Amino acid sequence: QEAAEKQLRKSAAKLKRVILLSDGQSISIFDQYGYVVDKMVKRQITVTAVALGEDADQEELKRIAGRSGGRF
Repeated sequence: QEAAEKQLRKSAAKLKRVILLSDGQSISIFDQYGYVVDKMVKRQITVTAVALGEDADQEELKRIAGRSGGRF
């Protein structure tokens, strides 16, 4: 996420979106990388989260997408 934010920060595109593919199974993705999502929000970059696997933590991925104004 951090590398994506750095690349999109430089872009002149009107629509900036990161697509996050994850199972959301880490201790807490948002707790580890929430600061990156907050940076994206400030730069009007949205995160679309796509759950991978039957055991995906959908609530965690919804939290990330929702925080940025993105979709799940």
